[in-house]
Amino acid sequence: MSFFESKVRSGLLVSAVAAGSALVAPNLTEASFGEENLRYGMKNEDVKILQEILQEKGYYESLVVSGDFDEATREAVKRFQTDHNLSSDGVVGPLTFSVLNGHMTAQDTSESVEADRDSDVVDSIFNYEAPISVAPISNSSQIMDNGTRNDDVSNLQAYLKKAGFYDFPVITGNYGNMTKQAVTTFQTARALKVDGLAGPITLTKVNEEIIGSDFSIEEEIVATTVSRSTSSTNLSGIVLRQGSRGAAVRELQSQLKDHGYFTSNVDGVYGPLTAGAVRRFQQDKNISADGIFGPQTYSKLSGSSSSTNNSTQATSSSASSSSLSGVVLRQGSSGSQVRELQTRLKNLGYYTSSVDGAYGPLTAEAVRKLQRQTNIAADGVFGPQTLTQLNRNISANQSGTSSNNSSSSSNNSSATVLKQGSSGAAVRELQNMLRATGHHTSGVDGQFGPLTKSSVQKFQREWGLIADGIATKATLDKLEEVAAVHMSNSNSNSGSRSKSFNAMNLIADASNYIGVPYVWGGTTASGFDCSGFVQHVFRNNGVNLPRTVAQQWNATTSVSSPSVGDIVYFETYKSGPSHNGIYIGNNQFIHSGSSTGVVITSMNNSYWKDRYIGARRAR
Repeated sequence: MSFFESKVRSGLLVSAVAAGSALVAPNLTEASFGEENLRYGMKNEDVKILQEILQEKGYYESLVVSGDFDEATREAVKRFQTDHNLSSDGVVGPLTFSVLNGHMTAQDTSESVEADRDSDVVDSIFNYEAPISVAPISNSSQIMDNGTRNDDVSNLQAYLKKAGFYDFPVITGNYGNMTKQAVTTFQTARALKVDGLAGPITLTKVNEEIIGSDFSIEEEIVATTVSRSTSSTNLSGIVLRQGSRGAAVRELQSQLKDHGYFTSNVDGVYGPLTAGAVRRFQQDKNISADGIFGPQTYSKLSGSSSSTNNSTQATSSSASSSSLSGVVLRQGSSGSQVRELQTRLKNLGYYTSSVDGAYGPLTAEAVRKLQRQTNIAADGVFGPQTLTQLNRNISANQSGTSSNNSSSSSNNSSATVLKQGSSGAAVRELQNMLRATGHHTSGVDGQFGPLTKSSVQKFQREWGLIADGIATKATLDKLEEVAAVHMSNSNSNSGSRSKSFNAMNLIADASNYIGVPYVWGGTTASGFDCSGFVQHVFRNNGVNLPRTVAQQWNATTSVSSPSVGDIVYFETYKSGPSHNGIYIGNNQFIHSGSSTGVVITSMNNSYWKDRYIGARRAR
């Protein structure tokens, strides 16, 4: 019996005894949850457990589990009761407890509201356990955190439940506190980084165990995987074995052929020859040689491809361009040349998807972006003219990186590539983000040295990027995305909108913080970064904003010119919004600058004037 079941069973038995049923009273050692109804105004540990359960099921939307049965909790209970044909009174009684546990359905409750008074029914409720179907995580490169909802969360919960880490009786598909606790326990047991986030390393480990011999995966799961493989050439997160066929098998055969393991025809049929090639590859990589292609084999194979691409990049420009010289690639093309093209486009920031060697719509669109920017025919077909422009862009980026050695140019928004030898505010921002993600443990000094390069490489390896230690636009974009998750974890976005917004009150509050120092990731009066300052001041005035500059940009509405209380945005160390502040009138704004702390600055200042990209409204 699970922890939760014991609690609910106790509640049902007590209710039955109270109703005169001949049942034995619960053992005093059982948990108290369920022994009394829960209602508005109560505050105790039982309410906290209720909030966690409702949060897990997607009804309780607050990130804070307070144990206070407030209006938000009552409304969450009412929505749950309405959806399950229960009396929508906001009071949690025995029937609501049993349906929360997943052992009674909406049909059960509509047929018999007296079911909890019958001991046979009580036994049947708690003796029933729905079969668990375990399927691999389809996208192992995502980050799951509180609030994530998708089929992969269901797959994760199903596996963790079957492996004994997830105690909650229902697979919800919603990543809440209980799922986070299960992931934390799993990470501890597997000697992984323990942060409660289901990221690439954790999800890959889960997939390895699903596909390994620990649990037998039903045949229908294999069939689903085979069906998926026929419609996608991305090999990440799928399972292929003898009997599989389709585009994914062709891509696998092509990659194995590129590495010299597969010598037969690329026909899209996973037969004995393909299985033998996979086994030989697995043996060479010192992994289980079972001839089945799964996440662990994919990781090794994609790592080999990255090594190949890295060595290609390390050669001279003329030598590296020769493999694409005279080649025409278009939608439908595939193989190593497409992978090289995707790699170069990704380093330049045009291509943001996985390097899979398949020239699909995303690759074509990336080529069109390059073509449009360089004023050549934007047809999405890669040929000699596009290659020339590609090489020019690579050269320009390398030159831009060299210019970063001077601090005066390191803050220029066009400098989207940082590498060893770079210095300045952009490098400090990079180091701070790497510290937030746990990849950089040294100091933040604005100098891109060997330690910073090593930190970048660690991050790149974890996220499937080319691990060359160069912070390209693709690396910086992914880093900002991941750092934002870690920053959000340490800051609650809860707040009240009960106050009526007043722009002058906002400015008055903001001015109280003049002189507070700049602290990257800071959101309190002991130290702010730019977006933390904006978030803090607006929250105190009844307006909730997300955590990072990019997120705040997306959450606000564009205006043609700023008014008092609007947020003004700037492009500093990378393209797109990367700094912001609050407009106070008279062409001035208040912000937390990295070298000044909270201060009032004129927008006519030559530095900020050149980097201003617009104003947006948050109310």
